[in-house]
Amino acid sequence: MNVLIIHNRFGRSALGGGESVVQKDRLKWMREGHRVVVLSSDCFHGFKSLVIHRDREDPDDVYRVAPLSFWCFIHLGRLPFPLRLVWHVIDLVNPFPAMMLWRWLREFHPDIVMTHNLTGLGFLIVVSIRKARRARTPLQWIHTLHDLQLLTPSGLVLLGREHVWSYCGSAARLYRAWMRRVFGNPTQINAPSRWIIHEHRQYGFFRRSSVAIAPLPLIQKQKKTLIPSDRLHLLFIGQLEYHKGIFFLLETLEEYRGKMPPFRLDVIGQGSLYGAARRRRWPYDVAFHGSKPEREVQGFLNAAGVLIVPSLCYENAPQAIIEALETGTLVIASRIGGIQELVRDGEDGLLVAPGDGKELVAAIRRIPLLVK
Repeated sequence: MNVLIIHNRFGRSALGGGESVVQKDRLKWMREGHRVVVLSSDCFHGFKSLVIHRDREDPDDVYRVAPLSFWCFIHLGRLPFPLRLVWHVIDLVNPFPAMMLWRWLREFHPDIVMTHNLTGLGFLIVVSIRKARRARTPLQWIHTLHDLQLLTPSGLVLLGREHVWSYCGSAARLYRAWMRRVFGNPTQINAPSRWIIHEHRQYGFFRRSSVAIAPLPLIQKQKKTLIPSDRLHLLFIGQLEYHKGIFFLLETLEEYRGKMPPFRLDVIGQGSLYGAARRRRWPYDVAFHGSKPEREVQGFLNAAGVLIVPSLCYENAPQAIIEALETGTLVIASRIGGIQELVRDGEDGLLVAPGDGKELVAAIRRIPLLVK
């Protein structure tokens, strides 16, 4: 079969766990003997980039397209809020990537189209997919929900801000109505947590699509024996952004370090707060490693005593937690969103109230008891 995977950030522009999921999907289909092609976004670098093309630094099965927009998606965070708002409006109604995809679909003839995060590629590309389904009935369309980007442009909802205008106001209702109309009902929805499909269906999405709850059935949870050490090895993996709780974690460890057993902290990931976190002098042993390839991340997980996921936003199914469970690493995570479906409190690790420093420190102190 011909399989087309569409994701906004792949390869050199990969950022987080969603990209890891896409790569695993790609390799799985390839191992099964199918022809797989990935379509991802590109920044404008000449008129040739506006058509679907291959870049020399990508594998042969990876194609890219630069939407006809005034700013590159991967640098969106540099824009001031008013211009970001204009950019998102263009992304909602930009017909150019959809036209390019429609022409390309007639040449590639996929049997399965898998869509993931689409911000930056132009959401109207799903109209081309729906048109191709009508023209060729065996075509299956599988969409994976990674976050809440169909409900709010940022894809994020911070704890305590569930009722702000940007999520519940008239503009947000108009945004969701447009998304429901554009997306319709894919053949199948992959929902990594029951929480995220509930969030979408309560707003009227995907009522006639079949739903597969994954990766819960796919996680092969392991147990591992920790090597005795005089220090507890803590690990953070994720984007260094406010909503991921990185500064909350660092400052909590600073405030309560006298009430904790000896520890060291390794931080893996990049983000807008990376420079600020690294420049500040922390009064404990912490190392910032930046982004690491998957093989090295696995090495950190194997060596760590506990992975800490201190999210301050509603999470779906963080890939870091899934990988930690697969290596038998204990997890301390915020009790929020789909995380509660992944971590069994008191068995795989501990769940704590988001943003509660005292509860986080109490959980870290309990970790040696769970190991025993």
